[in-house]
Amino acid sequence: MADKVLTEEDVRLIYKALKDGEPQGMLAREFGVTQQSISAINNGAAWSAVTGEIHKPSRRSQLTVEDVRTIDQALRAGGSAAALAKDYSVSEETISNIKRGRNWTWVTGRPLIKRRNVNT
Repeated sequence: MADKVLTEEDVRLIYKALKDGEPQGMLAREFGVTQQSISAINNGAAWSAVTGEIHKPSRRSQLTVEDVRTIDQALRAGGSAAALAKDYSVSEETISNIKRGRNWTWVTGRPLIKRRNVNT
């Protein structure tokens, strides 16, 4: 499912509904977005400027906020994903996800870069 573009008003309504106990899946269907998008609003990973929710990274993460800022700066300066992955003991996919705006966007401010469908 492709996410529709949410407005600030949509996000405010979603956030209030979440705090009132509405199920994430139901809100996702109602607003035409993925459950992951609703979860990101709920935990502050997305739209924190609107909701005021402060994102707390997962304890599973090997990277710190400062690591991600440094990685982002290196990527913007043309740094190699392979070298950064090795330096930080993470996968190249992790670095690629940072670069493509799939993870840590609340730190980097990067927009999501969607993959092209090679079958079209």
